[in-house]
Amino acid sequence: MSADEATPRPVRAITTSERSPWLGKECPHCQKPLAVSEPVVVCSKCRTPQHAVCWTANDNTCGAEGCGFSAPVRERRPRPAADGDAGSTAERPAARRTAAARQRPAAGRRPAARAARTPLALVPREALGLRMRAEVRARLERVLGGFQPEFSDAADELIATFQPDQIVEVCQRARDHAVLRFDYLRCLSGVDWQDEGREVVYHLFSTELSQKCTFKVRIPNDNPTVPTVTSVWQGANWHERETAEMFGITFAGHPYPEPLLLQRDGQGRIIPGHPLLKSFPLRPVEPPVELP
Repeated sequence: MSADEATPRPVRAITTSERSPWLGKECPHCQKPLAVSEPVVVCSKCRTPQHAVCWTANDNTCGAEGCGFSAPVRERRPRPAADGDAGSTAERPAARRTAAARQRPAAGRRPAARAARTPLALVPREALGLRMRAEVRARLERVLGGFQPEFSDAADELIATFQPDQIVEVCQRARDHAVLRFDYLRCLSGVDWQDEGREVVYHLFSTELSQKCTFKVRIPNDNPTVPTVTSVWQGANWHERETAEMFGITFAGHPYPEPLLLQRDGQGRIIPGHPLLKSFPLRPVEPPVELP
């Protein structure tokens, strides 16, 4: 008889997972199903899976009928403790052992250094295929200089401010002139500057010339009225309706000046008011309701 036959090789205990092929099979010792997270021994002779506890309790012998294979269960060797640890890995709780294993690099290997994160930066206009602000301003001054706009910058936007009675003609020229072609109204919104009045903001883009800019109109609080630009861009319809109900701005000449989200009372006033005005009263914080 050879040495291998005299001393069978130890069998290995494997923890059952959701993908284990023996999951749910019956242990030949206790006739109970093999469940997830239970250590299982697979017989080296008949390949029958069974609980590692049952294998050990039955003198390290396979419980399958007619097999009789016997071999000890291989024990896991504890990893050496890292410098500065209070004890060996086997002496520490499982949670600490797992944390230490994550922090400790494998022997002979160094942990890969993380790549340094570069701060996010604004993407330059030329990288997006957009025309430079200086060139857009020169074109606006050439076409709309007679309206004497006030120019300013905000982040990546070129801003031109006009008078309320100029805005319709300004927008028509901005849409139709060959060097502007602002055919797309990206957004229209309002701003409440409290004592300084309100603003209507028009964000424009040219799909043909790949350029953008922003128009602004300042209006007083005692007469927050500005002409509608729905005759220039039909897409301004709902933008102006929402801005009207949220900021109390009247867009004169709008084809259907009804609120989108709110309602009117019997006198035609928005209920409960214009929510985005800074003078809009905030509701008190109500205590939580205890459900039965």
